[in-house]
Amino acid sequence: MARKFNEIEHSQKRNEILDAALRRVYTVGYENMAIQDILDDLNISKGAFYHYFASKPDLLHGIITRLVEDVLRVLNPILENNDIDAIEKLRRYFSAASMWKTEHLSQMLPIYKVWYADENVLVREKIYIASEQIIIPILSGIIQQGIREGTFHTNVPDEAAKIVYSMMFSLGDTLSRQLLRPPPEGIVKSKMFNLLDEYTRVMEITLGMEAGTLVIFSHENLHHWIETIVPFMQKSQ
Repeated sequence: MARKFNEIEHSQKRNEILDAALRRVYTVGYENMAIQDILDDLNISKGAFYHYFASKPDLLHGIITRLVEDVLRVLNPILENNDIDAIEKLRRYFSAASMWKTEHLSQMLPIYKVWYADENVLVREKIYIASEQIIIPILSGIIQQGIREGTFHTNVPDEAAKIVYSMMFSLGDTLSRQLLRPPPEGIVKSKMFNLLDEYTRVMEITLGMEAGTLVIFSHENLHHWIETIVPFMQKSQ
């Protein structure tokens, strides 16, 4: 008699494999990760692994899909709230992303250095593309709402959403890299604050918003990142 499929059990075991794979990505990089490492970590057979994932690329797809789903779980309550205007939705969108990163900063510190290493360039690119396909339509919807409400002014909401998305990733990448690999003269806080302010200003111009409307990432949070990451990197060198 064939064993009855247990969806909950299947999901749990699949997530255990994804957790183990993500730990490897964070510690040695995707390129250096071997399927055998995961088998040894979980003490499972190849047959058990291939029951859930057909290959290493398929495993990568599973990691990325889950990461994107985790982001959406945080953002969907904001985006689906019909009682708030577009400006407030965008503010809460940035605030939620900023708060999550800041709250998890300490535990993520050992990961960041490897995350931005060349060994994980493929993973970062895949995540960018996967997130792009989901986030850009969401941003476009918010922008269209803002146009209807008269607070956003652009004739090309879809293109504006692509630009906003690109700037979001670029800002995060630029700030992280500067903190992880400080210039010889060290971190100049005022320059980083100016960089953050300039990204914010350009984003407001892109959306045709009043100056000072948006807060992508607060100075307070950025200061906390500088005071936390820089000493950690100095100790780990």
